[in-house]
Amino acid sequence: MGIVFYRQFPFSFDTLTLFVILILGASFAALILYLSIRDYKTYTLPATVVTLLFFVLFGYIRSVTYNELADPSHYSYLDEPTLFVGTILDLPTQGKSVKCSVSINACGPHVDSLRSATGTLLTYLESDSLSLLLKPGDQLAFDVGIRTLRNNANPRVFDYKQYLINRNIHYQGFVKQGGWIQTGSDGLPWYWQRAAQLRTHSMSVINRHIQSLDSKAVLSAMLLGIRSLISDELYDAYTDTGAVHVLAVSGLHVGIFSMILHWLFGFIRSDRRRVKYAKLLVTLLVIWIFVLVTGAAPAVTRAALMCSFLFIGHAMDKQANTYNILCLSALVMLLYNPYMLFQASFQFSFLALLSILFFMPILIGYYSSGYWLVQKVVSLFYVSFAAQVLVMPLTIFFFHKLALYFWLSGIFVVFAAFLILVLGLAMLFVDFLSMAVPIFDTVNTGLIGPLLEWIITINNRGVSWVQWLPSSAIDGLWLSKGEVGVLYAGIVTCMVALTRRKAWLFLIGLLWFVGFTANRLVINKSRSEAQIAYIYDVYGKSRIDIFDGYRVYTRPPTDQSQQSSDAFITTNNRAYHAAKLTDGLPDGAGEQGTFLSLGSQLILFAGHDSIYQYRSTIPVDYVVIQDNYIGDLYKMREYFDIRSVVVDGSNRYEAKQAIRKQCYHLRLPYHDTQYGAFTIQY
Repeated sequence: MGIVFYRQFPFSFDTLTLFVILILGASFAALILYLSIRDYKTYTLPATVVTLLFFVLFGYIRSVTYNELADPSHYSYLDEPTLFVGTILDLPTQGKSVKCSVSINACGPHVDSLRSATGTLLTYLESDSLSLLLKPGDQLAFDVGIRTLRNNANPRVFDYKQYLINRNIHYQGFVKQGGWIQTGSDGLPWYWQRAAQLRTHSMSVINRHIQSLDSKAVLSAMLLGIRSLISDELYDAYTDTGAVHVLAVSGLHVGIFSMILHWLFGFIRSDRRRVKYAKLLVTLLVIWIFVLVTGAAPAVTRAALMCSFLFIGHAMDKQANTYNILCLSALVMLLYNPYMLFQASFQFSFLALLSILFFMPILIGYYSSGYWLVQKVVSLFYVSFAAQVLVMPLTIFFFHKLALYFWLSGIFVVFAAFLILVLGLAMLFVDFLSMAVPIFDTVNTGLIGPLLEWIITINNRGVSWVQWLPSSAIDGLWLSKGEVGVLYAGIVTCMVALTRRKAWLFLIGLLWFVGFTANRLVINKSRSEAQIAYIYDVYGKSRIDIFDGYRVYTRPPTDQSQQSSDAFITTNNRAYHAAKLTDGLPDGAGEQGTFLSLGSQLILFAGHDSIYQYRSTIPVDYVVIQDNYIGDLYKMREYFDIRSVVVDGSNRYEAKQAIRKQCYHLRLPYHDTQYGAFTIQY
């Protein structure tokens, strides 16, 4: 709760103040707890309340201290830093430029005035033969002008700025070709370096023994946490079938890994304490090496923590409550990084496991078979269904789609994931043996590699088959944060009703869903009657969508299948309105030259001097400035009765500023789409 409070009401405190507040809060909580031990009846409730408030306070303080901007040595506070020295933290991603997160160690105006600094900078390096070879741990010195993160202000697009803030990144910069040099390659702690080396070597083994690109992509994602090789078509297939979770290293993979270790150590039968603790130590060491090699994502870290706590408890002959272990794992992770609470992977991971823990016993109680194979198939179905209950609202909120055949894909993809992970680990182990005995390499080449590739191919085909089933996924589903809260209120109420066996409470839970359904009907009706136009902010281009109920008309016309930045922006908005791209213009709209009429609204698109061939005696409600056209608004007002001016993304900064100054002197309303798409109701 304290972490959430900090997100809503962020305040900065110096270190001494934070320390004093924390000590006072801890002392008061300790005093109340001591009194509750002495007088249980009188102080139990106050002790509970004070303890909860202390955890809220601690969460707030931890969020303050974790924020990079709370550190006075952050690079953004230094005077005009242009030269930076830092270490690459993650695997660079390749596109139009090479993108990576760089931990800054020093910065300054020039080489002779470098000062120690902290903070993470999202860095874009112009793509060339050298930047493509960069890897985690490489140390760089580079010239760059930092910029604050700019949020995409178009409606219903991915909030990339908040995504980066959740990862404690607040600034970005673009480095031109030749503006950087590599100064070293051992900037990361030794364990991260060894993990990166092991990942690189494992990837080379996969490349040697797996031929198909899709098979390489799936195996590297499941075994090493590298998802950059997965094609868009393959990723969509796994997403549409609800099987995308197997492509991300998560609790499923750690669970399979733990089962393999438990089976192997089962051959060492001994009740001696030293042997038991030795097996525990080796198990934990291997699991956490696996976590580091796969990138230590929240899902795999959570699973590794839970397995560690379970194994430690088992070694000490202690029985642990699974819910308590889940909460303890969350607490440890949030102590390390409180911003994880707002990351989708963290939310999905914990909600999926919580859902399985709660609903699996209920489902098994309804039906179980005495036949081993039937029971295994039923259990896979139960797991797939149980995991979806609590994550479904989040799935719709983040991905705007719902996979209807998740239960079908779950029956075979989990089993396939088990085989793929086992054989993948076997392939790496055999490769290790082949360093001493080269003959072992033929086992990978002739047996494990082909078998592994065959299983992955069959699994991919199965996923593709499920995707092609009728209505495999429902797209265009959009939920607000309030609607997500209503859904979870209904689910939690029903869960409490099942626990307490209260029928009336279950009915209250159902009423939440009735209210949600009624609200959605009202929203859908308003969308069906909506007549609205959006002037988007697309870099270097002009783009306008005109919605008439469930139909959308775009200007200038564009192919619906166009895969570019402007298509991405407009597609998201069209999906929200559940609108179909239609040719022409809606009824009541007209187009003549650079004029567009929408009902009673008249829009003039000004991109060159040809607009002066018209002389309008009727009001022009909106003049949309395009393509860096710096027209004379004084002259323009002699030709048109202008009511408002809009500049879109096709204009550079200098052109926008010139138009803005003219609007200021003429007292004309001015809007820049950089700060939000301009909407017109007609």
